[in-house]
Amino acid sequence: MPRVVAVINALGMDAVAVALVWMAVFARATGTKLIAAEYGVLGVAVWAVYVLDRVMDGGSGALAVRRARHDLAWRWRWWLVPSVLVAGAAAVWVALRELRVVVVESGVRLAVAVAAYFLLTLLSRRKGAGNSGPLCVMGLFAFVLMQGPPEQAPAAQLWRPVLGGFCLAGMYLVLRGKGDRPAAWILPRKALGAWLFAFGCALAPHAHIEAWRDLLGGNEVLIFASVCLLNTLLIRLVEGGGVGGEERALARIYPGMALTVAVGGVMQWVHADRWARPLFAAAAVAAGLLVLLWVMRRRLPGGLVPLLADAAVLLPGLAVMVAVPGR
Repeated sequence: MPRVVAVINALGMDAVAVALVWMAVFARATGTKLIAAEYGVLGVAVWAVYVLDRVMDGGSGALAVRRARHDLAWRWRWWLVPSVLVAGAAAVWVALRELRVVVVESGVRLAVAVAAYFLLTLLSRRKGAGNSGPLCVMGLFAFVLMQGPPEQAPAAQLWRPVLGGFCLAGMYLVLRGKGDRPAAWILPRKALGAWLFAFGCALAPHAHIEAWRDLLGGNEVLIFASVCLLNTLLIRLVEGGGVGGEERALARIYPGMALTVAVGGVMQWVHADRWARPLFAAAAVAAGLLVLLWVMRRRLPGGLVPLLADAAVLLPGLAVMVAVPGR
């Protein structure tokens, strides 16, 4: 079983499944009709990003981030990387032929942001990388969380500043007494990656209706981004074993973050329209499952936790697609 999970993770198939399911959830929430090419392009893009990320981690000297999936991807790099290039070229060709111009333009902007994320990842692993970068990234994420849409009651959005406060508190705990240890990039990098992943899933549905404000900082996108952050952070903390000072500090705030997102999903469900409610319900259930998984993590085999964490995000979205009729 651990070998199978490592192969699935090394190929990024778990992330592709989550992306496609939640893209459909966003389409239902926004009332947009997507074509097969949009799902195909997103699937290839997510697969390519995750494969390259695994290869980069596998080739790095950072033992703290290397797992079986990274080592597998590094060993298979001679056929994985060419496959990514061929599939990426095919996806670009399909996008230019089949997708609306507004979707393609938005995708190009997201691709630039993903490239910047990769560059940031490389720079953050250099010796002597300072803490100004992670502080700026985390400050930006917290700032966006605290800028809720004015048309909705503040009580329904209380989860946003609370989660932002947890993020800033996490950075404070990590940096307190850090001394000359490596820069505090775990939480900022996970938050930025989750944010970009959520953008990718929501991009086509929001581009069709040109709802740019909702795409950048709407409750639907941010609640899902927060769930993705909880997912990746849980996997990192469990696989790391909590041996590092940074991981121990983040473990202290993780339950509060997860409960905040779960409660936020419920609060948003109460105030959302009937079409957005399934999305918030799925997010609340996913966050609740991650809370349960965090509580049970020491009683489960370590290799099983990443699989269950991905299932906690995938299955609620899949349930929405099966049980909730479209418009």
